[in-house]
Amino acid sequence: MEQAIVGDLDVRGGLCRVDVRGGLAEVLRAVTAAGVRPEAVDLLPGGTVLLAVAAADAPAIAHLPGAGRPEPVVRVVLAGAGLRGDPVLVPTFCEVLCRAGAVPVSVSAESGRIGAVVGADVAPRVIAGLREAFELSPTSVFADSADSAVGALGAVGALGAA
Repeated sequence: MEQAIVGDLDVRGGLCRVDVRGGLAEVLRAVTAAGVRPEAVDLLPGGTVLLAVAAADAPAIAHLPGAGRPEPVVRVVLAGAGLRGDPVLVPTFCEVLCRAGAVPVSVSAESGRIGAVVGADVAPRVIAGLREAFELSPTSVFADSADSAVGALGAVGALGAA
């Protein structure tokens, strides 16, 4: 069995969640026609398509019929090697999300990455929880500089001081 190696935590802010009622193909056609490339797409029960898009792109799809109000979200990704093959890592990642009060927009797991899109309001708690659970040093947490609006950089800075 492959030994899992947890490397670092990547944080990307500047995203918005937009829920659009309608069929998946219809919504994706409209989003594509608006020139928007979603970061994450999920189909919710009851015919709602959940999209995570760059905050700058949210106004381009907020006018679509059935579109909800954009909400700020953050993508957190635990990176390493052999992550999905370890029977403990994915459940631990999801447990951290739950303990932080996050209701993820999406969760994904592959060999080298475990990621989630979470509300910007819980992102600092998620980042702190993941850092603690996976024993990541402050230098192992990377945040994009465009994230000042959601405060994840502030959380990373506060974690570095701890």
